[in-house]
Amino acid sequence: MKNKEIMQIALDRGSSDHASLIRGIGQLLSFQVVNMANGTHILQAGAIPVRAGKICLVTSSNGKRWVIPKGLIEPGQSPGETALQEAWEEAGLVGVLQPEPVGSFLYDKWCGTCHVTVFIMEVSAVAGDWPERRLRQRDWVTLVGALQRLDDAGLCDILRLTFGKRKQPLKS
Repeated sequence: MKNKEIMQIALDRGSSDHASLIRGIGQLLSFQVVNMANGTHILQAGAIPVRAGKICLVTSSNGKRWVIPKGLIEPGQSPGETALQEAWEEAGLVGVLQPEPVGSFLYDKWCGTCHVTVFIMEVSAVAGDWPERRLRQRDWVTLVGALQRLDDAGLCDILRLTFGKRKQPLKS
C-alpha cells in the first residue's frame, strides 16, 4: 500500500488532525504511536552494531543516506526485540544487546516524528545473505567515519556520548 493510500484510508476513518492521522496510520500498519509532551511520536528501536572496534552502518531503504538498523516497534514486541530483528533484516547481523538503551533521538519521517530507542549490539555473526541485502549496503566504519556519514545530529550525539565513556573507545 502506498503512503497516499494509507493517508486517505486514515482520513476516511475520521482522522481530522495530525495526531489522529498518525494514530490512524499506526493502527492500519500495526505499529505503536504515543502522545508525548512535544507531540505524537511513532515508536521505533534501533541498534548500533559493534564488532572489532567498528560500527556497522547501512544505507536507508532509498539508498541516499547512511543510518543504523532501525524500525517500527510492532504491538507485542519490545524495543530490544525490534532492534535485534532490524539488525538482522537490514544488515544481516546477529548479536547481543546491552540490557539498557544508550539513548533515543527524534527524526521526521512519513508525516510524523519518529522516536527511536537505541541499543548497543555486540555482533557475534555477520551473514553473507540477509533479507534486505538487495535493498541496502552495509559498511563497517570507525566512530569518526560514522560521525561523518550520519546526518542525524541526535544519533551522532548518542555515538559521541556512548563511545566517549568507554574505557577502550572505538579506534579512529
